[in-house]
Amino acid sequence: MTWSLVVGKLHNRKFFLLAKSNGLEVLQVFPEDGNMGRVLPKYLSQWTTEKVKAEGVNVLPKTNVEGATLEDNKVVLTLNGGQKVNNYFCTCLRDN
Repeated sequence: MTWSLVVGKLHNRKFFLLAKSNGLEVLQVFPEDGNMGRVLPKYLSQWTTEKVKAEGVNVLPKTNVEGATLEDNKVVLTLNGGQKVNNYFCTCLRDN
């Protein structure tokens, strides 16, 4: 099963650990070059991204969600570039 975490500025490591401990694949999607790219210098953003990847998260930088539909009780996210991701869980955190 896949759990997608669509984030803006910040991410929460607890989400990753909870999902991974329950056997879920975690996909993190954000539009910046690296994790927390809007608030961290580039080198720290890239370092943070590598740490998240090392925890088993599938990280998709420079990616936006262009649409979402419900198909067969799954949330299907359409990403820029046309890629589709089937999810059992989808959490979206928005910047204020």
